[in-house]
Amino acid sequence: MLGITVEYVAGVAHLDRQAYDEPGHVEWPPHPDRLFMALVAAMYRGEPQPAELEALSWLEGQQPPAISASPTNDRSTLTAYWPTNDKLYANRNKEKLLAATCPDDPCVTYWWDEKPKEELLEALRNVTSRMTYLGRSESIVNCWVEEGKRTAAWIPDDQGVLKMRVPYQGRLSELQAFYAAGNRPQPAAWHGYRNTHSPETIQGEWSQLIPLELGKPVDLRQVCPLIEAVRKCFLAACEEPMPSWLSGHTKNGDRLQASHVGLVPLADVGNPYSSGIVYGVGLMIPKSIDAVAASLALAPFLEKTSWIDAKTSIGKVESLRKTVFADTWCRASKTWGTVTPILLPRWPKQESVDSLLLKAIEQAELPVPESIEILQSSPHRGGLGMELVSPPNRYRLHATIKWQSSLAGPVAIGSGRYKGLGFCKAIL
Repeated sequence: MLGITVEYVAGVAHLDRQAYDEPGHVEWPPHPDRLFMALVAAMYRGEPQPAELEALSWLEGQQPPAISASPTNDRSTLTAYWPTNDKLYANRNKEKLLAATCPDDPCVTYWWDEKPKEELLEALRNVTSRMTYLGRSESIVNCWVEEGKRTAAWIPDDQGVLKMRVPYQGRLSELQAFYAAGNRPQPAAWHGYRNTHSPETIQGEWSQLIPLELGKPVDLRQVCPLIEAVRKCFLAACEEPMPSWLSGHTKNGDRLQASHVGLVPLADVGNPYSSGIVYGVGLMIPKSIDAVAASLALAPFLEKTSWIDAKTSIGKVESLRKTVFADTWCRASKTWGTVTPILLPRWPKQESVDSLLLKAIEQAELPVPESIEILQSSPHRGGLGMELVSPPNRYRLHATIKWQSSLAGPVAIGSGRYKGLGFCKAIL
């Protein structure tokens, strides 16, 4: 096995999740792609040798590594201001959120199952010896190659709750091209990870939620027209030919029966002073979709600000509202409650409401729940009752649903789950 160990010399890691639209929040453990980019930067501190280029090309083609990392204690997030050299003066003095954490053990090790030939191993030793920081430049590190095996705290798992950015074949060439063009590197593909010390969680139809922020807040009762407008904007931005998991339709134009991308409202709900205002929209990515394919297909929409109408834009998250953070909607829990009403597959004539709801839960690839409480309004403060603008003509209800095992989000249930209805939030 091959291991690369990073030691935070000062015992502090300055790492921020800005790259996936969660500014001011700590990234721990450091994602494998962050390590890979740091290795590329270290290689170019001198004249890259052919063996070093070959070694990093070999590394990017390996399966995602297991990670040995200790628990950590986050520091308070600091706010700083400095010019960003943007063309528009109004955008120059933006706030920067500085996140840092203090791990119990300053060493983090990344483990790959394969081991390269000795020539490439020596080249990796040379590159790691030149790496001086991982994260912001304050995060001074020692780095070295080792062999053997430690107990991994995080292992790759397609159904894992924590999503990490990982390198892939062609990532080195991609980074070289970004640098030559004078552009910042784009985030890499995502892969699920599971903590070996935590109880296993269930994953439903989707494995990832990508949050986007609205330029203008919207009332939650407008969820149907809002999601429809964002969907049109989203489909217009993505390039043809569009994969069926993205469009929701087959090549013949028929409705896709398999899972596909869903859009959901990210509303201020579940707190004592929640207002029910929608501050963002989330894209739910099916767990069956390869992370690299998803990143490439969604890039045209995610990399720029789009306009839903003349007054409302949608783009990357820039605020500190927890409402528009993926963790708010994806944290694991045994009990979940609806934010927007569930649409049953059909009207309860021959079948009972309970049996139709169980079918809707099964369609969302979720196990049979331990208990269900059917409600007339959301169990979350700020959530909807039955009032909707331009609702589909379907029987709808709210519910609190409990499973025997913890369930990781995002969770959406019912016939409207791809268009913002039946969206749930964990009850902790």
